[in-house]
Amino acid sequence: MLPPAWTRPSPKSICCWRIEATMATVEIRIQGKAHTLHCDDGQEQRLRQVAQYLDRRLTDASKASGVPNDARILVLTSILIADELADARDEIDGLKRRIDDVEARAASALERVAKRIEDVASQLETT
Repeated sequence: MLPPAWTRPSPKSICCWRIEATMATVEIRIQGKAHTLHCDDGQEQRLRQVAQYLDRRLTDASKASGVPNDARILVLTSILIADELADARDEIDGLKRRIDDVEARAASALERVAKRIEDVASQLETT
C-alpha cells in the first residue's frame, strides 16, 4: 500500500523507475559529489536544472546551519522542498476552482444571451 501523499510519477517525469537502453545518462553533482542518473531522451537539461536547484538548496541549508553534508540537512531541505510543492499544489487547486467558476459563469451568460436571441427572433417572427 502506498503512503497517502505518494503519487505515481507522471509520464512527463524526468526520472524513470527502470533503466532502458533508450534512456539518456546524465552526470550531476550534488554537494560536490558526482551522481549518474538516467532519464528519458530529451530530458537531460531538465534533470540538470532540477539537480542544480537541489544542490543550491542543500548548500544554502548547510551554510545556514554551519553543518556540511549532514543527514539533517538532507531532511530539512527535503521538507522545505516538499512544503514548496504543497504550496504550489494548493495554488493550482485554487486556480482550478477559479477556472471552474469562470467557466460556469460564462456558460450561464451564454445561456442568457441565447435565450434573449430566441426571444427577439420570436418577436420578429410574430410582427
